[in-house]
Order: sequence, then C-alpha cells, then structure tokens
Amino acid sequence: MQSPNNPNFYLKHSFDKEYSNYGVPYVQENCELGVSDNITIYGHHMNDGSMFADLCKYESEDFYREHKTIRFDTLDGFGEYEIVAAFKTVAYSNAGFPYFLFVKADKLEDFDDFIAKCKELAFFNWNDEYGQDGDSDHVGTVEKVEGGVVYTVEGNSGDMCQENRYTVGYYEILGYGTPAY
Repeated sequence: MQSPNNPNFYLKHSFDKEYSNYGVPYVQENCELGVSDNITIYGHHMNDGSMFADLCKYESEDFYREHKTIRFDTLDGFGEYEIVAAFKTVAYSNAGFPYFLFVKADKLEDFDDFIAKCKELAFFNWNDEYGQDGDSDHVGTVEKVEGGVVYTVEGNSGDMCQENRYTVGYYEILGYGTPAY
C-alpha cells in the first residue's frame, strides 16, 4: 500500500481503510517501485508473529541463505527484491541510521556508499546471565572508528536505539564484519 498524501495512513488502517491496530505494510511516500534504489516498507512487528516478526529471523545467516529475496504484490504484479542488508534501528530518531532518507542515488558511488553503510556491523558477546559463550548476542552498526574508540548505533540497547562507544579491543566485542550478502 502507499498513500503519498497521508503517508502514515496504513500504519493504523486495514487494506479496506478501516481502523486497525495491525495496520497493513506500506511503502514510504517518496519511493517508487521499479525506480527507487531503496524501498522502505513500514509496518508493525507484532508479538503474535504476524506482520514483520519474521524479519528478525534474518539475524541467522542460514535463514538469509534460504530467503535472499522477498516478494510482494504491486499494481503491476509481483515484485521480487534482493535483500542486501538487514539491521535493527529506530525510524525517525537521531540515534538510528536514517536509511529511509536514501531513495535514489544520483550516481553509482552514492549507491555503493549507502550499501556499505548498511553492512558495517559490530558483533557483541555480552557477559550476561548466560556468560560469554562465544556466540553473538547483539549486533550494532559501526558509525566510525576514531582515536581508538568504536562508535556504534545499537537497535536494542536498554530497550531503545542509541549511540554507544567502546574502546577498540573491548572484551565484549566479539568481532566486526561486513556480511557477505
């Protein structure tokens, strides 16, 4: 769905335009299917497993390998899109990565820079109630590394999205990566 004149209409309305807490997934008003380089789709992550809950499964590389594309209906038929990065952030927040601002690249270099930014990650192995088990517990987006400090944006840091900083070599940072999408 898309409603350019009332961009968030479908956040709390059904396909039939009736009020609904579930809403229906909708495309950002300035995105144009088949033209835009980045298409932002909004919707709710419902605790009952509906809507966008399955997107959390992309934390698993195995899940990604089995689901490298997504499909959705458009007025012109089926659209199939390749997933190049998956991450958690807060929309419309100074602490989050403003992925939604990028819609169309003026040149290939701009597109490549955007994709690279989406793929910059830091993996954390928290020393929590389970101890440090060597498995990644959390992923943050690396904004920059400067003066021996790693600056990150983390989507679930104290139940909110916020910027953090760590000394390079901090013991809870498991490693860094650029996913091979």
